[in-house]
Amino acid sequence: MPFNFSNMISRKRAHLRTSLDGVNGFTGRGEISVAIWNTGTCILTVLLRGVAGRNADIFANETRLGSIRLVDGRAAAKIKLENDPNASALLQASSIEIKQNGDVILSGKLHQNNASRAVFTVLRDKLAFNQKRGEKSGV
Repeated sequence: MPFNFSNMISRKRAHLRTSLDGVNGFTGRGEISVAIWNTGTCILTVLLRGVAGRNADIFANETRLGSIRLVDGRAAAKIKLENDPNASALLQASSIEIKQNGDVILSGKLHQNNASRAVFTVLRDKLAFNQKRGEKSGV
């Protein structure tokens, strides 16, 4: 059955997900879910467990997206990026890393299906257009 792109045009939100595994001897685990709206808003939902320390930073392709607080080796947080230039790194990201003191402790690759690829291309282009328009208008 062929894919119906007319349904995609009206879609207002797309999703990416990844599970995070420990690297370099770290044994923690986690998950990140990303929801992106055609308005340029991105919401990251982050769940971590088995991670020592008090804070961790989230990176997408070496671009820092935010920091989360750890309590008893766990974290659950939502990070909202609204028309943030860093969100464009997330839209194009294939690699997500959780870092502490500059060292990668967890990593994963964002996954999207073929249908989501079409949506993300449209959303990425809209976000880039909004950023250029904001620069031209001095906003």
